[in-house]
Amino acid sequence: RRIRPPCHRRHGARTQPRALVARVRTMQAQPPWWLLNGVKPAGPDRDMGGWTAIAFSPEQQARFGVDVGGVVLDQAKFDGAIQAVKAGTSDDSGRVRIVLKGGDKGLAADAGEQFKIVSPAPHQWKIQRGPDNWLRITAADGQCADLTNPGQHGTLAPESDVSGQHWKFEEVIGCKTHPDGSVGKGIVAYRLHTMWTGPGVALTALDDGTAKMQAEGAQEWEIQHEGGQLWMPRDLGPAPGAVERPEPEIAVCTFAEPEIAVCDFGAALGREPEIAVCDFGGPPAELEMAVEEQMLCGGLEAPSAGGPTELLEQIRHLAVKEAQKQGWNGVAFKQFEPLAHRTQVVAGTNHVCKVRLDGQLCAHLTIFEPFNGPPQLTEFSMPKTESDPL
Repeated sequence: RRIRPPCHRRHGARTQPRALVARVRTMQAQPPWWLLNGVKPAGPDRDMGGWTAIAFSPEQQARFGVDVGGVVLDQAKFDGAIQAVKAGTSDDSGRVRIVLKGGDKGLAADAGEQFKIVSPAPHQWKIQRGPDNWLRITAADGQCADLTNPGQHGTLAPESDVSGQHWKFEEVIGCKTHPDGSVGKGIVAYRLHTMWTGPGVALTALDDGTAKMQAEGAQEWEIQHEGGQLWMPRDLGPAPGAVERPEPEIAVCTFAEPEIAVCDFGAALGREPEIAVCDFGGPPAELEMAVEEQMLCGGLEAPSAGGPTELLEQIRHLAVKEAQKQGWNGVAFKQFEPLAHRTQVVAGTNHVCKVRLDGQLCAHLTIFEPFNGPPQLTEFSMPKTESDPL
């Protein structure tokens, strides 16, 4: 006997239209609102017993009208805050914090006042381009990081074309542990100096809770996004009017074999002829070393379409874990499609890739492929769009 499915009724009742069901399922599959709008949860990660979940800081909860996990509690407040984010007027849009390396203490300041060292440091700063490759550090009210005269204490002041407001971030290179447990070299912190003071003097936290420029005891600072990632110079994007130039090529120099000159100095005296080895073609030892070092590491190649599909699949589970830390909803990516990639020869190969995760949502990641051993995920950044430069 033919049995009707339970969802059907005998008296003409209709089930939900398939289009409606499909639309509901599509809505459920969308990334969370904070990823779609580029908002990074600023609270500490929550241990969910086997995996970690994002958390919004109390300030974010109050501003967006959400709970600690991002569930909307006040729709009107939430809609207004999202509009501010999209318009670029949100207080925390793209802001970073500047903390002492390895800690939670960092810089804070109010208009017209000197820097204070507080814990936890607030995400109140924006890094922007200044003239001639210098940088400006600006606060939420638009005032700029400056120096007092003559004390050279850090302070906030209205924007002006003065040398105390033009900053340089000297990169500190060191070993860092990546999320997958691998260790590699990269930028771990910065030393901060200004056009006024020059590179020999850097911003230093003092015991009295302020910060000033000092030559001795100069400290290293981490510049952190709200998700905890270290700010990188590439986060500024390309300079206005900049033309992408190809990376310099590595010249491979070949040298001729040493020439052998046979000199018959002793023939007339009945002795064997002498052989003089003249190294006319061999390079000096220091040149050999220079060529060897030059060949060990190259620059990033120009972007090209596609990517290393097999390598991406091998580190896909690591990318999901990194995405969870940045607010992904805990499930596997709907897509993991390589859109573009660049490569760099190091002691192995770095693959810098742009991948599509879901619709317009993309991510940038770097895979280190060693000569021996499995590939390693060394960097992961989201949300990105197709148009973001790689």
